[in-house]
Amino acid sequence: MEVSNKERIRNYLITANKVSNRSGIVGLRTEIKQADFDYRQMNVSLKDDSYAENQRQLAKKFNHQIITCIDDDYPLLLRQLFDFPLVLYANGNIARLADENKIAIIGTRKPTYDARKICDGATKLLANYDYTIVSGLALGTDALAHKGALTYGAPTIAILASSVDKITPRNNSKLAEEILAKDGLILSETAYGDSLQSFMYVQRNRLISGLAEKVFIVEAGAKSGSMTTAKHALEQNKEVYAMPGSISNPVARGTNKLIQTGAYPVLTAEDLFGDITEINRSEDTHPIITILKESGILSIEELAKKMELPVNILLTELTLLEFGDKIVLENNNIYIK
Repeated sequence: MEVSNKERIRNYLITANKVSNRSGIVGLRTEIKQADFDYRQMNVSLKDDSYAENQRQLAKKFNHQIITCIDDDYPLLLRQLFDFPLVLYANGNIARLADENKIAIIGTRKPTYDARKICDGATKLLANYDYTIVSGLALGTDALAHKGALTYGAPTIAILASSVDKITPRNNSKLAEEILAKDGLILSETAYGDSLQSFMYVQRNRLISGLAEKVFIVEAGAKSGSMTTAKHALEQNKEVYAMPGSISNPVARGTNKLIQTGAYPVLTAEDLFGDITEINRSEDTHPIITILKESGILSIEELAKKMELPVNILLTELTLLEFGDKIVLENNNIYIK
């Protein structure tokens, strides 16, 4: 059967993505961008597509998906990177790639009590506002971010340095299973059969920041993987947030430096959401409207308790809903108009 032009180019991209074949990848990216990611504007030749076919067969065997940069499911945010991945290997729900509000949460493998506490508060608040949490499945802060998402009902995406059929670190294999069970996604640009190498972690970090609109570095040493992610985030013009810490704490030196050079300081989870009221919500899906439909008239304090939100954050949302003619706020009581 004759291979279509799109499939021929997909095979070419899958083959070019193999680690040993990446010497000409910069020029290939330039060509793809000049064609505006439109396969119809590209003309490539591939003498042997056996490698690509083998990758496809492995994906089918594992029930994974291969997404190339010319496919409709490939995320727009990654196309905007100058070093965008040619190929993504996906295990799980690829609809997560199209989620509108994504925030990356990363940090040290040995988080302090304060880091654990703010991670828990952040994931709880993010879950209330339909954010998808992106992280790297590493031990420590990454795992806390994924677990918080699962606990509070936020979607989560784990991006690996290894191939998606080989979960790293192995200690988080059960967590990976839980992510998949909760409609999450595990993602990598590393092909099946490529050995994990140290540079792949740095490459992976650009995808963690690239896939999110905001990046929250909870704690990080001055020279750490999290700081490479922060560097990528700044180069990608992302909003960067960091938790300040003691000047004598080694895992706060990187984050303190980020704040010193312009990152937003996060003292409480609410500091991540200065623009939270800008999220577009319909009357039917806004969590406040949903609770009022179920409970009827509530006081501000009762609603704050039900939503597990600080009163100051809740009041901002209530004001916008009142201006939008969705609710009535009268004598400390709230009800649907």
